[in-house]
Amino acid sequence: MLYVLWAIVNIGLFIFFVKLCFQATRLLREKSGILASVVFVVGLASVVRYSGSNAELTAKSNREARKSKMVAIGELVPGTLKQTYILLAENPVSTLSLGVLYGKDTSAYKTAIYDAFSSRTGFTSGF
Repeated sequence: MLYVLWAIVNIGLFIFFVKLCFQATRLLREKSGILASVVFVVGLASVVRYSGSNAELTAKSNREARKSKMVAIGELVPGTLKQTYILLAENPVSTLSLGVLYGKDTSAYKTAIYDAFSSRTGFTSGF
């Protein structure tokens, strides 16, 4: 229930912020002119814009995977690749789970991780 209340607070604050931005733009246009209000809107849009790139995230993820000794698909014995899901957290509005792809390593014939990922499903506002 706390998640739903937190989401409602976040939505309310976002609507209040948008209303304040429109009021500030209107006041700025009246006091300083249309050019100042356009610069203000462009400035707000540049702050809100996503600053990272997907390539940077993928590169970081690949570095972390190398640190944790994940193996390539070619290093697994054919036909041994399996997948499992582990439920990490569950509440009335969402679930957090971990998925792992693993198989037998060709060199030592021990279980080795090929890929791992996490996912959150359900209502995720405020996360």
